[in-house]
Order: sequence, then structure tokens, then C-alpha cells
Amino acid sequence: MDNINVGDTVYWIQKTKTREIERVGQVIGIVQPECSPNKIIPNFVRDTVSLRNFTTYLVRVFGSNAIFWPSNIVLLPESKRYLLDNPEPVTTTRTFVDHGDRLKIKQLCKKMTVEFTESKDYIHIPAWGKRFVFRTLNGVEFVCQIEPIQMI
Repeated sequence: MDNINVGDTVYWIQKTKTREIERVGQVIGIVQPECSPNKIIPNFVRDTVSLRNFTTYLVRVFGSNAIFWPSNIVLLPESKRYLLDNPEPVTTTRTFVDHGDRLKIKQLCKKMTVEFTESKDYIHIPAWGKRFVFRTLNGVEFVCQIEPIQMI
């Protein structure tokens, strides 16, 4: 790979099940080997994703807010400059949510070796007799209510 820096314009091919799409974007972060891109953009990938053993980059596609973590990029060659004026549209339903409150509660439970269960909207902590209810507003998840759990 070329010597690529934050701010450089790069090119790569995005492969889907049915086709290959040529992409052009700007590097917004450098991900070191065996590191998660979550250090640059919190919650970008799931914690279970396999880390890569080589340097990779987070790239924002021109004309979109979409961010990709491609495996193989190169500095934009002259022969692909036309893609700057005519990029392939990006459709994505991916949204970034700050799960800070949820992570703090889970870390506290782990430190105290307290068992909990979790769903999209709740964390249940039977030992405390509490259920933490989460809501999301403007990309930030927060505890909106703490409810008692009925013990049976």
C-alpha cells in the first residue's frame, strides 16, 4: 500500500454479493494493526468483529456521509479521477449511536461481578432489583428511566 495519510483522496473497490463498486473517498482515520476502528469512531463495528493484522483506514465517501473500513485502498490514480464527479450513490441504514451510559452500567456490573441481561431497550440487573430503560435522541443513547423489577 502507498504511504497514505489522513486527508488523502483514495480509491478502492467495494465488493457486494452481486457486483463490484468503484469508490473514492477521503481518509478520516488510520487504524493500526490489531486495533478496532471503534477507537476512532465509537461503536463503528461490533466488538466481535475480527481485527485486521495490517494497517487499515476509515474513509468517508465523497458526496455522502457514509464511512467505510476497506481492506485495500490506494491513492486515487489519475485514471479514476472521473469518479470524483460521478460517484456511485451510497445507500446505508447504518447510524452511529453513542452507547456511553449503557457501557458504563455494564462495566460497573462486571467490576462488581453482578449478573445482568440486556436487550435493545433495557438492561436488567436482578441483584439490584432494577431495570434501566434506554432511549436514543440525536444519536445519543441515555437512561431515561429506572424501574423496579418484581422478584418472583
